[in-house]
Amino acid sequence: MLHVLMGINYIVVHILVSRAYVPLSPGQFECPLVPFTPCLGIYANFILGTAGLTGSNWYKVAIFQALGIIFYLCYGLHHSTLRK
Repeated sequence: MLHVLMGINYIVVHILVSRAYVPLSPGQFECPLVPFTPCLGIYANFILGTAGLTGSNWYKVAIFQALGIIFYLCYGLHHSTLRK
């Protein structure tokens, strides 16, 4: 369950960051109250996912987060179109 909530957080953050730099063309969907709505979603998922974690679970979460970030960065560097 925690991994699902953290995955949703990554998606929400990615959408928030990517939409900050790309203007919408006419007729595209716009999220209301940006950046308040995405930030509220990130906060709610973080609270729901970490409400009852003990110390050993925080250790596991930190390890999985670090592994995920390392994998994400390595994949992005290897498959970057700007690098080619």
